[in-house]
Amino acid sequence: MDDLDQNTIIYGHNRRNGTMFSGLNTTLEESWYKQLENQFINLDTLSKTTIWQIFSIYQITTKNVSNPITFSSDTEFFNFVNEIKQKSIYNFPIKLNSTDKLLTLYTCGNNTSYRVIVHAKLIYEKPH
Repeated sequence: MDDLDQNTIIYGHNRRNGTMFSGLNTTLEESWYKQLENQFINLDTLSKTTIWQIFSIYQITTKNVSNPITFSSDTEFFNFVNEIKQKSIYNFPIKLNSTDKLLTLYTCGNNTSYRVIVHAKLIYEKPH
């Protein structure tokens, strides 16, 4: 995670025992995503601390997944951003520009017929 792609994707299992990405399903609940403190993701690696701000949360069927990690142009980037913002269950008032780094968290739902996806933009990065 030291050299971030423009869209860094982290896949995690939705474990029934409550571990890994099982909590990602909670992001679909209005009582969760409307709380400001829940709209930030703190991610620490061995070399840096990062904070990301959520701008899109949605669920999709397994047949409709497209998550590029790089973009060949600003237009391609903004087309992707607009598409995922339109899918979002909530209109987060977050502005993005073509130099933003994105984080995508991805897991299966409570059954395996859909996926839960959360997108956030990098707002803070500090080396250790």
